[in-house]
Amino acid sequence: MLCGMSQFENRRRYFELNGLQFETLVRIQANHTNSLTKDTYVDCNGVQTHDVGDLYYNKSLRLKGVVSDSELFQIKNGIEISELLEEIIKSEILKRFPEI
Repeated sequence: MLCGMSQFENRRRYFELNGLQFETLVRIQANHTNSLTKDTYVDCNGVQTHDVGDLYYNKSLRLKGVVSDSELFQIKNGIEISELLEEIIKSEILKRFPEI
């Protein structure tokens, strides 16, 4: 599961202030295929752990959209080049990626 946000300006400012590579912020463009209504951004520099059951039970989980193979490749690349993720975490995440 990928978590994204639509608040680009906040992320852009954070990336600029912290000298992060913009290739680690992946844009998922809203279109009729993915059912998103706003462009959504995936920050590949952080890992959040959640219990999906708790999120669903608390109604704080909204499943929406589909990413293309191209977008999935960009996310995978963003994780690979992230300087903030520990190598062991990168490895765990990347081995769960589907073959593209």
